[in-house]
Amino acid sequence: MGAIKGVGESALQEVINEREDNGPFTDIFNLTERVDPKNLTRGTLEILIKTGALDCFGPNRAQHTATVDRAVQAAISKFRDKKRGQKSLFDDDSEEVEEGETTAVVLPEAADWTHSQKLANEKEVFGFYLTSHPLTQHAENLSQFTVHNIADLSGMNDKADVIIGGMVGSIKKARTKKTSRNGHQDYVNFDLEGVGGIVRCIMWPEEFARSGEKVVTEQICIVRGRVDLRGREANVIVNKLLTMEEAEKEFTQQVAIKFQRGRHSEHEMRVVREILDRYPGPTEVLFVVESTDDTENPVLKRYYLSPPGALRVSASPKLRQELAHAIGEDQLQFRSAQKSTPVPR
Repeated sequence: MGAIKGVGESALQEVINEREDNGPFTDIFNLTERVDPKNLTRGTLEILIKTGALDCFGPNRAQHTATVDRAVQAAISKFRDKKRGQKSLFDDDSEEVEEGETTAVVLPEAADWTHSQKLANEKEVFGFYLTSHPLTQHAENLSQFTVHNIADLSGMNDKADVIIGGMVGSIKKARTKKTSRNGHQDYVNFDLEGVGGIVRCIMWPEEFARSGEKVVTEQICIVRGRVDLRGREANVIVNKLLTMEEAEKEFTQQVAIKFQRGRHSEHEMRVVREILDRYPGPTEVLFVVESTDDTENPVLKRYYLSPPGALRVSASPKLRQELAHAIGEDQLQFRSAQKSTPVPR
């Protein structure tokens, strides 16, 4: 807990002491009313929620955040009454809760934070990602769209062409002394965090003028460029930067869709066709259909079909999401031009 930014040592120590002396906390109100509000302030409580420290109470982090003001005010009222020698409403003899009995705490309804929101808040208060890394959910796509790992760059030849992927880290913008052929001077250096480490990327004025707006902290992207070994460590000169959506469109050669016997019916087939029709584009679609013959001992067979008229689509994360919802993620494969990916079996 000492690694949490913005939480004083005295506040943490009081929480620990109270827990050791009087047992575990049961909910957010139980926590705030047992710890002096001078130490456990509104800001401190919000930070603890962002770290996941209150997850053990059950409700989600968004619900706890929506309850902070009420919980802090209840604690302030209770401690004020104690100083006056009074009992709070919760301590009234007529309302005492029998030993072993618990009072249900009702929190306001609120949709839980998304995975990315949780990670962003953890990075804010810890300085690092705790539960996972933003790259985790993009690992499969990154592996399809990239050719090289960051760890391999130092062993490559100078000016070798590379395609790497990762997340934009620290960014430093600057200006060249001379203007480019098209009159540009602004350029950017940024760290790309990926498999095997971090590499410094340099986007010179011409490319920065074309796609510099995509260089945003925590942006997941694919970088095409060449290795620069003139410094102590390998750098990458960026020739092109693509977001994951752009990479999906550019690198996907084929969308393979499997209809499984006993799992999918004509209804799912119609839904899939309707989805595909909404995303016209250049990418080929392959259907894999399971069937059996009509013998006494039926044999399961798979048929690989390209639909009449060579149905083609525009590959994108949104298309992937809709198809996965209709037939299941495991029945779907976006086959990349970068690496050969087997069709669903």
